[in-house]
Amino acid sequence: MGRKARVYSAEYVKNFEDKFYAAFPEVKQGGTYRFRDVTKVMRIVGLDPTKSSDFPQWMFSNKASKGLYKAPAKSALVAGTPEADAALAPKVKVKANKSAKAKVAGPSKNSQRWASGLPPVKKTVKSDRDISAGFDDSVEYEDVQSLRNEFGLGEFKNTLD
Repeated sequence: MGRKARVYSAEYVKNFEDKFYAAFPEVKQGGTYRFRDVTKVMRIVGLDPTKSSDFPQWMFSNKASKGLYKAPAKSALVAGTPEADAALAPKVKVKANKSAKAKVAGPSKNSQRWASGLPPVKKTVKSDRDISAGFDDSVEYEDVQSLRNEFGLGEFKNTLD
């Protein structure tokens, strides 16, 4: 869930934009401004940029490049307008209708066996022989000894006899 849209009073938006465009008239003709320009105007209006909850977020909706902004592409959401009411309205999720032919899950195979008095079926675990890797366990003792001799590994002593 995203953040709720910020809605401003009409007098605040008009006052701020009038002061901003008076201080930086080149912005209306396509010029750019920086974050610090907005904070200067906030101080002129009488707001503290570090503690204010009325920070003008709509002024940063049209980014030109890193740290530079152009005149806002979107206007601020003003309280009482239909756009602001739509932005603040809770979003209702629409649930899809389930089909009438939905599968009904019955009891599992093991629960059916248990109900009839039989033990449950055990799941099989793959052994080394089931793995399709090239594992060859058909090597005899003599073959192992000849391989050890071939690679200079010494004599193989079977201590299990």
